[in-house]
Parts: sequence; C-alpha cells; structure tokens
Amino acid sequence: MQEKRTTPNGVSVYSYRLPHLHSFCLRLYLRAGNLYGEEFPGISHFWEHIVFKNLDRLHGGRLYERLDSLGAVLDACTYREFIYFSITAAPKHFAACAEMLVSVLLPLLIGSAEVDQERLRIKGEIRENDEKNSLHHLAGNTVWNGTPLDGMIAGTQEEVDRIRLKQLRAEACKLCGTGRLFFYLTGQFAPGQVDGLCERIAALALSQTGAEYRNLAPVPQGFCRRNVQVVVKNAGYCSAELHFDIPRIDAAAHPRMDLLYSLLFSGEASRLFMELSERSGLVYSIHATLEKYSNIGNLYCAYEIRQALLYESLRIFVQVLRSAKTDIDGRDLAKVLPAYVDNAEMLLDDPEELNWTMAYESVILEQGFSSIEEYRARYQSVTPGGLMETAGEIFRPENCVAAFQGRKKDLDVERVRELLFTL
Repeated sequence: MQEKRTTPNGVSVYSYRLPHLHSFCLRLYLRAGNLYGEEFPGISHFWEHIVFKNLDRLHGGRLYERLDSLGAVLDACTYREFIYFSITAAPKHFAACAEMLVSVLLPLLIGSAEVDQERLRIKGEIRENDEKNSLHHLAGNTVWNGTPLDGMIAGTQEEVDRIRLKQLRAEACKLCGTGRLFFYLTGQFAPGQVDGLCERIAALALSQTGAEYRNLAPVPQGFCRRNVQVVVKNAGYCSAELHFDIPRIDAAAHPRMDLLYSLLFSGEASRLFMELSERSGLVYSIHATLEKYSNIGNLYCAYEIRQALLYESLRIFVQVLRSAKTDIDGRDLAKVLPAYVDNAEMLLDDPEELNWTMAYESVILEQGFSSIEEYRARYQSVTPGGLMETAGEIFRPENCVAAFQGRKKDLDVERVRELLFTL
C-alpha cells in the first residue's frame, strides 16, 4: 500500500514497501519539459545531462567508481512533461544511494567548460536521432501546432547553442521548487529509512513555488476539428502515421483507453496487426503509442508499406477502427484483461516497474489509486460497452491527422481523405 509524507519544506515523499524483495528503486520526479513552456527549448534535457556532471564534481570526479562500489545503477530520462532520476541497489546501500539522489537538487558547482563539453555530446545525440527530419516530428508538429508540445525534447542544435551556464542555473532553481517535484520509493527498505530520506530532503534550501503544476496539455488550434488533416513529406520510401485526438480524459477513461489500445494496436494478437500483417501481408510491423495527459491526449499508429499498397492498407485500417465502435464483446475483453488484472501483482516483483506505475499513472496522471489492488479493480470494472463508447469518441474524421512520406507527386491526398472520412 502506498504511503505519503510531506517534508517540512513541502516535498511529497511516496513509498510502497515490498519486504519480500532484495532491492529498492528510489526516484526523483520533476514536472519539467516542453509541457511547461521552456524559455529555452531543450533546457530541461540539457539540465538532466548537466546534473551528472555536477554529481561527479560533488564526488570528487569519482561518481561512477562510487556507483560501482555500491552495486548501484543511476539513470535519468527527460519526457515532454517530466524528468526522472532513478537509483537502484541492494537495501544495505540505501542511505548512500538516497544521499546521492537528493544531491541532484543541490546547486550547480560546475563551470562553463563542463557545460560546453556536455553541449557537444547533446548535439551529437540530436544529430544521431535526426528527429527533426522524421515523419514523426512532422506529424507531431501538426498535431500540437502552436503549443509547447510541438517542439523536440532535446531541442535543435541551434537552440542548444543558446543555452549557457547562467540559464542552466536559473532553470535549476525553477525546476527544484517544492511544487514541481516528488520522490517515490519502492521495494525493500526499513520504515526508518524513509525518515532519513525525509530529513535529507528537509535540509535542502528549495525554492517555494506557489503555482500548482499539473499535467494539463494545452489544447491546440483545430483540436477535434481536423476533418482528416493530411500532411505529406517527400521521400524515397512510403510510410504512414495516423493520429487521433483524444477529446477528454478522466479517471474512468484511463483503463478504457489502455484496454482499447491493447485490443487494437498492441501485440501480435491485436486486431490491426492481425489484419495488416498476418492476414494480408501488407506490412511487417506496426508501431503505436498512447500519449495521455490529465485532460486530453493523442493516439497514433505508424507503419511502412509499399506506396502502391497504401490505399488498401488504409481501407483495412478504417475497417478495423470502425469495428471497434460496434463489435467488442466479452471474449475480446478477456483477451486483453489478463495483462492488467491477472498480471497486476507481477508489478510487486519489480520495484522499477512498480515505481513507474505508481508515480506516473497515479500521481502525475492524477488517477489517484494507492495500491495494486485498486489499480487492478479499475480494469475489472471496464465493460465491452465502455470500450465501444471510447472508440466512438476517438476514431472520428474530425480527430484525425494523417501524415505520409513517399513519392509526393504520386500520393492522392483526396483519395486518402475519402478513405479516412468513412471512419
């Protein structure tokens, strides 16, 4: 069962103790990134990188040797709406690991030379990923056009060049405010060790952020009024990426969307994979993602295909999505429920997965469950009718952005729109 404490300086500390395990996972989550309208695009991701330089300085240049001596793994990741720093190790090393993770919130001691060195690495990461030239970036930029979510998490090379130590220090002061962060601890630990963690956090001089930072996405212009918006990128091979606005998300919608997503898009038994790949052989694989915020969201599916077969694939795509509005029964639900219901307690065997589920889904997405039993019960309450209702709300022409790359002169946009208007 989840427990929550609040330190004297206003930081929330969540814990979920699993005494049968032999490891713990401690994570620091900060509400940061594109969602919150960065003054300097990419600065949250830059700061995530710089934190490791700062920790190394705090440990006399021997951070990674120290981690090895603890048998600990320290990592981090920046998303559109938050950053997390995570450390895992055996319970005997909890105190040292907790001190290290709390040190993420200390002021930056590094110099400009270290910032310039890390800038080169980040620019290399941007070049390697080449996100700016991808179909996914074109599609996402169209979906979230005019909002902070239309940019890239790492920024562009030109944007990264504008970030200096001064800006990073100012950003660190903002990000490390009490209203933007919380800790989540899962796995094996002694109850008294949570007291020690809270004492370390309470000793920090953190900025007090009066504003409430919630995971609410800005509503882009044209949201749910797309009428099958089509964008095309010229390329030597063909691929498709189809996006659907999710007009509303509340507590009841989360489990419905997860199960609908699993039924249609996730895994080799999903309806779309069976029709586009197994039965027709049109595509090799499909890639789909469910992007959720606390108010709205976006669901997209992408696949590569021979351009001559594109229209047939879209006909099948529409057919599958239309079926979800009228043809889901108990047998369909029985195919996808076990991963969320029967396997729910498997989260209690994995402190990292449990940490993610509880922190991201319950706290950041504000779903509000406090135990795996409550998590499981939410999925058990979903009905076939609820799934069909959700499909009807999402898979509509007015919610659709369709992005393609291929021989632009040979792509019949009106034919594409006609097919997708039959949703």
